[in-house]
Amino acid sequence: MDLLQHLRSERAEKRKKQRFAPTLFDRINGLVKAYALGEAFLRDLEAPAHSLEEDLRFDRVKPKAAYEPLLFSLSTQEEYRVTVAIINRVANPYLNFVSSPDEILLCDPLFRENPALPPERLARFHFEVLFLAEVAKKQLHHLTGQLGRPPGTRTPGTADNS
Repeated sequence: MDLLQHLRSERAEKRKKQRFAPTLFDRINGLVKAYALGEAFLRDLEAPAHSLEEDLRFDRVKPKAAYEPLLFSLSTQEEYRVTVAIINRVANPYLNFVSSPDEILLCDPLFRENPALPPERLARFHFEVLFLAEVAKKQLHHLTGQLGRPPGTRTPGTADNS
């Protein structure tokens, strides 16, 4: 391929139509409008997630809700304020994959458990399922570590109080 053909193919590639994707603001604003999120949701978002593991149930699998945000969102002043507050409060890359308010609430705890989940998994599975899987992995790792030690021996890294 000579230089002229190479330049033509590059320019043709640049002119191809790109799919227009909604922004993060449009995604979150769509959820704010669809679920009428307001001050109460912002308070829930600020609440510490200390007992989150106890509140979640391992006996069911929650499906990810189908959600396609609008390309452009028009909002009231209050909806805009709530949307911006959510984006500023959560501020992690998993927020780009939420499809419901409960996923917004699980966004930070899931990111703390595993900040390296692949986008395909985030887009396919509900955040509650992913969070439960991470908690189960941690518990399994802890249990397998205990199984390897004889009874009566101390855990590595703990002080002997005898």
